[in-house]
Formats: sequence, C-alpha cells, structure tokens
Amino acid sequence: LRIDQIPPNQRRLLGAKRAAYQMAYWIGGRMADGFIAVSNDVAAAVTRVYRPPRRRLFTIPNGIDVERFGDRGQREATRAALGVAPQARIIIVVAKLFAQKGHSVLLEALAAALLRPDDAVLFVGDGPERKRLEQIAKQRDLAAVRFLGNRPDVPELLAASDLFVLPSLWEGLPMALLEGMATG
Repeated sequence: LRIDQIPPNQRRLLGAKRAAYQMAYWIGGRMADGFIAVSNDVAAAVTRVYRPPRRRLFTIPNGIDVERFGDRGQREATRAALGVAPQARIIIVVAKLFAQKGHSVLLEALAAALLRPDDAVLFVGDGPERKRLEQIAKQRDLAAVRFLGNRPDVPELLAASDLFVLPSLWEGLPMALLEGMATG
C-alpha cells in the first residue's frame, strides 16, 4: 500500500507500528544465530534498519536450477495449448498477485502500448489483487490479458514467451527474474 491509500486516521499509527516492528526485530536479532539476506542491497537495508549484531548477517544469493529453464523444445506445443497463434507475441509476468509486484502499473502501461490483436499477455500467479487486476484489465479493454493463476509448468510458459516482464515496485533478488533470465 502507498501512504495515500491508508485512511488518514490510521496513518498516525504507522510510526508507532514501524518502531514496534523495528524493536521486535532488534530484540529477536539478539537471540538469533544469524540473519540471511538474498542480495547485498537487502543486507544493506537489514543493517540500516535492524542493526544486527556484527558477523551475524550473511548474504546468500537466490539460486535456481538452470537445467529446468531454457528448453524451448516444447515452445510451439505450449503456445498451441494456450491457443496462441505461432506469429503472436507472448508477454509474460510471473509473480504473486500482490500490490508490491506492480501488476497494476503494467496494466496501465499495456493500455498505452501498441498490442497487436493476436498478442497474449500472461499473468502467471495468484493472490489477493486478482479481482482488482481483472477489473482494471476489463476497464482498459485489454483483451490480450489472461490470468492463468498458479501453474506447475512455468518453465514451459517462459520458454513459449517472447518477452518477460517483472514490474515489481520493490524486490530483494526475485526468483522469477532469475528464471526469466535462465530461459533467455
């Protein structure tokens, strides 16, 4: 949520809530054997905000099994199963449907984009924002947008796609980005 989306009478509680969380993390951090961050940027943020004890913060970057991604052998079959024409462009975003992931920003951009009639924009993932996002897509007349929900065949969907998009407003080191890169 952005600050302007929070009712004014609840905004005054944000500082106290933030301070309480920070204190809980600080106390908990004194009892923990260590903190793990997924990137140097996340480690810097943890250090700045929670000040963990020295030598108890470790950076272990996210990793993926690259053997699962990049195989384009089933590309045409996957596209056909989706009902997408061979010449169509497939744009894909793989992420939980949470406000932080920026799907609404992508939908607004797509409304201004020059999509061809046979293009497909695949939203893979589910979450509390789904109904709102479906409503935005309908209001913007984005017929190319399809909400596929959670899928076990993400590597195949990525391989069948032409463009991977991750419109997140903030992230540490997102797995979906690594998977998209591994797919090429």
